[in-house]
Amino acid sequence: MLRTLLRIQSLYEQAVQEAREIDRGLTGRLRVGYINGLLLEIIPLMLENFSRAYPQVEVSFECLSFSALKKGLTEDSIDLGITLLLDVYNQPDLQWESIRAVPDGFVFSRESWFAQQKDLTVADFREAAFYIISPRECQVDELLRQICQPHGFLPKNVRYVADPGSMLLMAESNQGVTFLDRLTYDNIANWEKLCFFELDVVIDILAAWKKGNPNPLLQVFIAALRQFL
Repeated sequence: MLRTLLRIQSLYEQAVQEAREIDRGLTGRLRVGYINGLLLEIIPLMLENFSRAYPQVEVSFECLSFSALKKGLTEDSIDLGITLLLDVYNQPDLQWESIRAVPDGFVFSRESWFAQQKDLTVADFREAAFYIISPRECQVDELLRQICQPHGFLPKNVRYVADPGSMLLMAESNQGVTFLDRLTYDNIANWEKLCFFELDVVIDILAAWKKGNPNPLLQVFIAALRQFL
C-alpha cells in the first residue's frame, strides 16, 4: 500500500511539474509556417539554440504560400506564421508582432535596360512589365501602386505569379521586373544574374497567430526569434 501511495504521489508531482512547464512554455509542440525566403538564414541556427534551451519542445516548420499560411492560422493547423504585414493586416482574427523591418526594391536582370542606367529612378520603370504575387495570395499590387503613383504613373503591365521563386525566375530571364523585400532577395536570388534597386520603402516581417490561441510557446518562441534579428 505504501509503495502504491508513493507511486501515486510521484506521478502527481510529475504531473504538477509538467503542468508548470507547459504554463511556462517549456514543453509541448509549436507548428510554424513561413513564406519561402523569409528568415532562411536565421531559422536553422535559431532552431538549434531554441531546441538546446527547451529540449522538451517539439517545433515543426512548413513552407507555405501566403494564402495557405493564412488558412493554416485561421484553421489551427499551424500556431505561428512568419509572413509580411501586407499579408495579414486586414485579417481581423489574427494578431501579429513585427520582428524585423526590411527595405523593398525592384529586381531585374543584369542584361536588362534598367541595369545599364547610371542614375536609375522609380520613374524609369513607367513602361516596365511587373511580375508580382497574385492578389489572391497577397496584396502586393496595392503597395506597388502606392510606390509608383508619387512618381507620376501607375503600373500598366502587371502580370501575376504564384510565389517569390516564380517572380525571380521571370526577372532572371529578362522578362520584366519584380518587387521583393531585401531579405527574401538575399536568401533566394541568383545575385550574379540580378540587380536590386532599393526603394525608399520598408516592409515588416511578422510573427502572426490566431487570436485566442492558448499555446504558451508562442511568446517564448517569438522572444527567441527576436534575439537573432
